[in-house]
Amino acid sequence: MGEALSGFGYSWILWFGIGIFLFIRNERRDHWFWVPLGVAALLCYLISELMLKNWFGRVRPDALNGAVIVSLIPQSFSFPSTHAVVAFAFAYLFSRKEVHWVWMFGLAFLVCFSRMYLGHHYPMDVIGGAGVGICIGVGSQWIESLVHVVHQRISHHPSKKKKKKV
Repeated sequence: MGEALSGFGYSWILWFGIGIFLFIRNERRDHWFWVPLGVAALLCYLISELMLKNWFGRVRPDALNGAVIVSLIPQSFSFPSTHAVVAFAFAYLFSRKEVHWVWMFGLAFLVCFSRMYLGHHYPMDVIGGAGVGICIGVGSQWIESLVHVVHQRISHHPSKKKKKKV
């Protein structure tokens, strides 16, 4: 069960599958739906995997310091948990699109708990990852609104309007 829940965090396919479901349901209302999801996916990878993990360089729990390891240990550093980053970024974005989808935070919490249960992360790894994920979700939504404003200004620019024939 822990490994299945853990898979929800890192499985981009699951989160994008939920996104496809929401998109099909809301297609006529929200044409900008994929902007924050795409931005969030890119930022999760860049910030968590490429920047923060290498900057902090925190070693994962291992059997030498008393951790019980349930499955194979990933080879990357421990802080922050990218599973938590992804889970909370997408939970935030989905709950903003569908208010009654706040239950997604429960799923994100279970993903975080599974990472500790499997012995892959310390509690601060997933707490930090959750915070980074929510920040990425907020930032992705801000970028979506910025892109939307720029698009409106470009599409309503006076040079784009057709001149009347006299």
